[in-house]
Amino acid sequence: SQERQEVWVFRMDHVADFERLLQIRSSESPPSSAPATDGSASPWRRQPVAARVECRERGVDPEIRCAECVRLLTGGPYPEWGILAPAYPPEADVVRCLNQTKVLPPGMELGTPTQTAFCNSVNARFDAD
Repeated sequence: SQERQEVWVFRMDHVADFERLLQIRSSESPPSSAPATDGSASPWRRQPVAARVECRERGVDPEIRCAECVRLLTGGPYPEWGILAPAYPPEADVVRCLNQTKVLPPGMELGTPTQTAFCNSVNARFDAD
């Protein structure tokens, strides 16, 4: 079997959005936007993924390069759980990647969408015994 290791860089203000990113990426099918009426557990809890997450704070390091810069789009016309999209244009510089976080123009009567950027600086697979 293979083990995957990733290192993500994000601003501490965006911890909740990072949790949402992990949920979206680990879900086989996104949850319904309608709340459960039968009292059942969240779809995220019904589809557990074997993962270990370790976090640490560190200062800004402009030398970090992004293997992948992604945006989490939420609010406005986007579903409750959000949508992940690659940065456009693609961005390898960590500071420029994270600076893509912003409030987007309002979508008519749908509210104000936001995008939160995350930098995946390491994405590797290892053979696990």
